[in-house]
Amino acid sequence: MKKIVWLNRLLFVLFVIATALVFVANTSNMFLYGYLLFLFLYVFYLLLLSFFHWKKAGKEEIRTRAIIFIKWFVILTLVSFLLNLFIRPDYLETMQFIWTPLGCSLGIAFLDIAFVKENKS
Repeated sequence: MKKIVWLNRLLFVLFVIATALVFVANTSNMFLYGYLLFLFLYVFYLLLLSFFHWKKAGKEEIRTRAIIFIKWFVILTLVSFLLNLFIRPDYLETMQFIWTPLGCSLGIAFLDIAFVKENKS
C-alpha cells in the first residue's frame, strides 16, 4: 500500500497541473485529447484501486462510508436544487443539478482510500 500511495499522489499532482493548463493556457487539440485520455485512465485506475480496497474492507467501514455518502449527497443536492431554482430554473427540468453533488459526495466519502496510508496495527 505504501508504494501505491506515492504513485497516487504523483498522479494527482499531474492531474492538477494538466487541469490548470487546460483551463488557463491556450492549448492545442492534441493536448486536450491527451488530457481526456489521462483523465479517463486516472479515473479507471482509482476505481480499480477502490475495488481492491473494498474486497479487504469490513462491513462496518462500508456501512460508515455509505452513510457519509448519502448524507452529503442529500445535503449537496438540496443546496444545488435551491440555488438552481432561483438562478437557472431550466436546469430543474433536465435534472442536471444532480451530477455535481454526486461527484462531490463520492469524493468526500471515498477519495481518501487512494491517498491515505493503511494503518496495520
